[in-house]
Amino acid sequence: MKKGFLFLCLLTALFCCKQSEERYYSESPEIEYTKALLSYYSTFNFGGIKSIYSDSVKIYENSLESYNVEKLLATLKSDESKIEYQKLEDSLHVEMIVNDKNETWVYGWYLWKIKYDNNTKEYKVPVQSSWQFLNNKIIKEYTYYDASIFYSRYDSIRISNN
Repeated sequence: MKKGFLFLCLLTALFCCKQSEERYYSESPEIEYTKALLSYYSTFNFGGIKSIYSDSVKIYENSLESYNVEKLLATLKSDESKIEYQKLEDSLHVEMIVNDKNETWVYGWYLWKIKYDNNTKEYKVPVQSSWQFLNNKIIKEYTYYDASIFYSRYDSIRISNN
């Protein structure tokens, strides 16, 4: 009886002490891909940007409507000639989680520093992005920032041209 009780206690201890699965990460290949992606944005490396997204990625930028990587690249190419420089990765804080649905998400918070060719002012915009990864490719992205700073920039250009 005593041996049976000890055996039961031992089994209980083994099952209760089971290590929980790791769900939060500060280092991972997906985090490194994210850092590379932001570096590619800063240097307008279109091939690098495209290589990190899946062909069927859905990108949501301050919107409930998504667009694909081709539209993203077209927008970036049209903006490239207007921008003197932009920096995204300097202030980056990232973490990765694997949620209950076994989805891999990287969350990033960073400061977007941007200076346009025809302006002496550097704009600083806080940004929050979430990237869902599958097979080392981004399949979904949500990015949010306060776009009003850009509207004020266009208003000042419009006023100075009148």
